[in-house]
Amino acid sequence: MKWLYSIEQPHRSLSHAESLAGLKKIYDVLSPSPNTPRTKALVILANIEGFSITQIAKHLAITRKTVRGYLAEFQSNGEEGLFNGKTRSRKSQDPELKKTFLPFYMNRRLYTDSTELHGE
Repeated sequence: MKWLYSIEQPHRSLSHAESLAGLKKIYDVLSPSPNTPRTKALVILANIEGFSITQIAKHLAITRKTVRGYLAEFQSNGEEGLFNGKTRSRKSQDPELKKTFLPFYMNRRLYTDSTELHGE
């Protein structure tokens, strides 16, 4: 079991024999990014089981800030919010922002295009 635990850790190092065996890609797949659904689920379940934020972060090789973020997202928005990603709208979609800055952008672009044409 110790071997299984050790290969699951993202910060493990490949031994010389493993790298020669052509298994680097296989081992890389075992270390998903901290944003995978598996990692998020493990954070929630470990917290429910009573593990501290520090313990969870250390075991999953992620920051305490990431753990707190997943817990806050789960508490605020449940499973849907945790697994469906951020729901913030983009600033570029804000109608007020477009109304304010689009004329400025268009005028600047027209000016830049015309100076390039005339060599100014």
